[in-house]
Amino acid sequence: MKNPILLALRCCALLSFLFSFVSYAQNDKTNAPKSSSSISQTDVYITGSWYDRKTGQTFAAYYKNGKPVVLKQGQGPTQFSTVSLGRSIVINNNDIYVAGNILDADGHSLAAYWKNEQFQPIPIKIDQYGNKQTSYLNGIDISNGNIFMFPYQPGTLNEYYYFKNGQETNFPNEVPSSVINDRVHFVSGNDVYVANATDEAAYWKNGAKVTLDNTLHHPNSVQVSSIFVSGNDVYVSGYKSYASKGADNTNKQMALYWKNGQEIILSTGTGRYATRLTSSIFVSGNDVYVAGMSRDPNTGESMAVYWKNGQEVVLAKGPTFTQALAIAVSGSDVYVAGENSNRKVYWKNGQETNLTDCAEISSMVVSKGGGNVPNSTLNNVSANNTSDLTLKEKADQYLAQMRKVPGIIETPSGLLYQVFREGAGPKVTFDQRIAVNYRISFPDGIERGHYRGGNGGNMSASTFITKGMQEAVQLMRARGVYRFIIPYNLVYGKEGAKDIPPYQVFIYDIETFEIEK
Repeated sequence: MKNPILLALRCCALLSFLFSFVSYAQNDKTNAPKSSSSISQTDVYITGSWYDRKTGQTFAAYYKNGKPVVLKQGQGPTQFSTVSLGRSIVINNNDIYVAGNILDADGHSLAAYWKNEQFQPIPIKIDQYGNKQTSYLNGIDISNGNIFMFPYQPGTLNEYYYFKNGQETNFPNEVPSSVINDRVHFVSGNDVYVANATDEAAYWKNGAKVTLDNTLHHPNSVQVSSIFVSGNDVYVSGYKSYASKGADNTNKQMALYWKNGQEIILSTGTGRYATRLTSSIFVSGNDVYVAGMSRDPNTGESMAVYWKNGQEVVLAKGPTFTQALAIAVSGSDVYVAGENSNRKVYWKNGQETNLTDCAEISSMVVSKGGGNVPNSTLNNVSANNTSDLTLKEKADQYLAQMRKVPGIIETPSGLLYQVFREGAGPKVTFDQRIAVNYRISFPDGIERGHYRGGNGGNMSASTFITKGMQEAVQLMRARGVYRFIIPYNLVYGKEGAKDIPPYQVFIYDIETFEIEK
């Protein structure tokens, strides 16, 4: 059975947030028949989103062996840039299930899934105000013939719940409702595991909490990124950070995992290039594999890495987002999905395959001979042709389109934003910090970073150097949901920056929690 953040890093050290495994993947999700005639072939499935260059929109999709299958059923015409997203994938015999979300006519995300590309809505709890509001389907697992689905509704519910064969099951109130990505759920037999970190790292087995060891105590931040169960052993990957203090005055960040609650440090970064993140964990026999991201201690370049039994393997290095987001093992073959200088790719034993027009990676699974996908379906995507427009013309065209979207507000500076949930109380002042989840992306669907830990990341207008985000932060209230579209003149302008192209528009999707006192 069974994608920080990007926060980034996101995934923004964080994410990440990011990202499901079937048969030989995270959460061992494939139930392919052992007698299959195609048992010699191992297929790689990666779910996330596909970017349509003609419309500038992204749609839920999965890639089978590098070829995209776009999931458009169930979605009407919309002017929003992010139409839908696949978050989790599972293979059961010859059936392919993809869990995720679509946008309704008002731009709200609604939980949904696709079975063999056929759209299936799911029932979502109504909050105390009688609203469905925003919802996602973050995980899907199949175990012993039972289908488990894991929805998420930000900020609207006090109890965490999941569906088993369509029947709702509540966890105790102490289980955080902020679980965001597929890799923090796992089903083994009839046992349901959920991992999360708020004040401390923990996982819950059938609702019973197990606190994870913290050898150095009192980190400034601790996150869990993935959970995997093998036999009677429970493995949880994560990372934590310590702000500079004491005689050495050095920041530290640690990539790690826990086995049966005991902490095992994989890598420690210090100083300017301290970033160490994990995103996914997989166990094969006695071998433990953890995918993540590190930084070159000399150059600061991002590195996509995985650790096998604590030994680091570098897959790629680049000046911009380069990271491993999901890992799975089949026999002696190691499969990793991730980013190489913003390009979405996967590696088989270190050999890279490009995922053309992939905008986001959420999860991966490998399966021997599973998945009934006709060849015609694999070719259902018309060719994306590169436009001859200049960077400035593309940006101006996109901004003009966004101004026409219902609900878009434009400030005197040219900042565009939508309020999906207004929030409460006063707006954030320049020096205040507010706890957030967020996703940073470009109009072409490329994700620059994210944090989805739930009431853990924070923002302050005073920490941003760009006028656009200084203004955006001060438009927010506690417990709101916002999208900010920031024109290039309010970020890095016509010159760009080291890894930012000229005339680059930024998109921030932000869910706020509480303003720090």
